[in-house]
Amino acid sequence: MNGTMKKILAVALGSALTIGTIIVPPQTAQAADNKAVFTPIYLDGKNWQNSDDHWKSQAEFSLWYDASKDTATQLSTDYTISFKFYFPVGLIKHMKNKDGNALLDIGSSVTMWNANGEGGDENYLGRLESINDVCVYYDPDAKVPFLDEGSDTFKYSKLQKDGDYYVLTVTDLPTQAKMYNEDTDSYDKDVDTSVAGYESLGIVLNSDNIKDSSFIALDDVTLKKNGAVDLSENIDGDSVRPLYLYCEAIGASGDRTLTPSTLSTSILSVNKAQVSVKKGKKTTVKITAPSVAKISYKTSNKKVATVTSKGVVKGVKKGKATITVSAAGVSKKIEVTVK
Repeated sequence: MNGTMKKILAVALGSALTIGTIIVPPQTAQAADNKAVFTPIYLDGKNWQNSDDHWKSQAEFSLWYDASKDTATQLSTDYTISFKFYFPVGLIKHMKNKDGNALLDIGSSVTMWNANGEGGDENYLGRLESINDVCVYYDPDAKVPFLDEGSDTFKYSKLQKDGDYYVLTVTDLPTQAKMYNEDTDSYDKDVDTSVAGYESLGIVLNSDNIKDSSFIALDDVTLKKNGAVDLSENIDGDSVRPLYLYCEAIGASGDRTLTPSTLSTSILSVNKAQVSVKKGKKTTVKITAPSVAKISYKTSNKKVATVTSKGVVKGVKKGKATITVSAAGVSKKIEVTVK
């Protein structure tokens, strides 16, 4: 996608919602399904649209049509958006500011394209944004994230804990009736429903408080038009229409088509809790974690055993040491015996 498309698809929406008086803590979810798409969260303003008015940390997904295979349909003013966001439990440690109410802000929008542009190019018509962003707040006393029961997005949203993740499920979140007008900086642009065109869906996470490398996962994305499914991708390979699922590679060069990866309720697992190695020899710690996760290794005693950033353990002298493996706020310990 070119720079114009990137700018259109980015969703840096609105300000924080007023927090209601009732805190709704997350419930326990059922086990995560088999596949999702993952992307890192880009930190410290390293994104192409950053300014004083934008967020410091961001991650974005775009569900994109394939004009060579897809069929243009009549545009509408009646769209709803559904998706699941998985974010690591360890991410909530960043959701604290001096007021105790820092948040993750998840915006979504439908971008519309005219199918009758010259040379076969689809002309950009505008975008319909959701009625508001879905915001996840932090309760410093209970030390859990929560949704605001007083927000206008609450009845479309559910927050649950699933193993090492919190899962935000958004179901049939409506869009606004009019498009955002870049000339007036307001929502006053009518949708021409007589036009046949294509829709794409953008979903973005924003935050000002994330400082360490982390990631999010996306699953079960659906865009409905006039109550019927228009775009759908359950990430496991079945989709209603042929689609591309992109991640806006913010802070990097260009977009990338996302490849589904296994989604487990455990962010990090090790194949052995105890290993042995001879003095002067090496062994490699074997772990399972999302490919986007930043893995760190630490030894409790360098005089007994050392460990590299790749998880290679070397026996230094006879004794015992503990290797701690960490990813996205989850840690596992491996007891090493040097013989």
